[in-house]
Amino acid sequence: MGSVVALDVGGTDVKYAVVDSSGALSQEGSFPTRAHEGGEALVRRMAERVNELRAQDASIRGVAVSTAGQVLLDHATVSFASNIPGLSGLNLGEALGEATGLRCHVENDVNAAALGEQWLGAGRGARALIMLTLGTGVGGAAIMDGRLFTGARGSAGEFGHMTLYPGGDPCPCGQIGCFERYASAGALERATHALPDTHPAHGNLRALFDACRAGDADALRVLDHWVDDLARGLANLVHGFNPDVILLGGGVSAQGAYLSERVYARLTARALPSFMEGVRVETAALHNSAGLLGAARALFEKERMPS
Repeated sequence: MGSVVALDVGGTDVKYAVVDSSGALSQEGSFPTRAHEGGEALVRRMAERVNELRAQDASIRGVAVSTAGQVLLDHATVSFASNIPGLSGLNLGEALGEATGLRCHVENDVNAAALGEQWLGAGRGARALIMLTLGTGVGGAAIMDGRLFTGARGSAGEFGHMTLYPGGDPCPCGQIGCFERYASAGALERATHALPDTHPAHGNLRALFDACRAGDADALRVLDHWVDDLARGLANLVHGFNPDVILLGGGVSAQGAYLSERVYARLTARALPSFMEGVRVETAALHNSAGLLGAARALFEKERMPS
């Protein structure tokens, strides 16, 4: 197929680009999600942008969507999206397809990011890849034998809701002691509040990493405790999935090797040595382009497969 319009739907903005089969991006931009207006309004504005781009580029043959929320195996229906409630229960693929006349593929945003990183990013060529996005919570995705692992209904990869500490902190999901309550970027930010009010890293993640790089002992204690919890959960994933690459995404991935090397060191102390042979821990490389590229890649692959 030619090119596709890729859209990455988040709670605040919808990013978009035209993506060709080599992964080159053009016509990049964004517009506000305005989730409060509902799913139908969002679909209408997405379709308008797709049709505008088609009028400028005759090579466009499909629409690829990366979206927050749980996406069913039909790669069209969003079963639940907590931060974009208007999409919950909506057959987004069908609605966009009818509005544009193009084939549409819908992918969960973390799954799309993992596919993008495997295609052109830090996980390029990985046979078995685990990706975590560390934000307010912990998103997850798994690629096994080079293909996205979706589970029975398309919702595999919710690693943030593994129980890390039975009897631990309550999670908004309704469970107790979830991994994301301890290993998310949000958890790390909360941990900085244990620092004195006068400490520059109190409530500030960027300042925390700056202080750690400068050798601040108090900041390092906060970071190392968080890294240990992250490694504790990752060890379970290493034993369960036997990956060759673990990718860390989200805003903290900007810390690069400073973070990934620290996580790797703690992970090797927790995982069985035979499972760590050949394992790499990397930070995501594609940043805001990962979801766009991964969703496009999924549609390109679908087009190559026989119906």
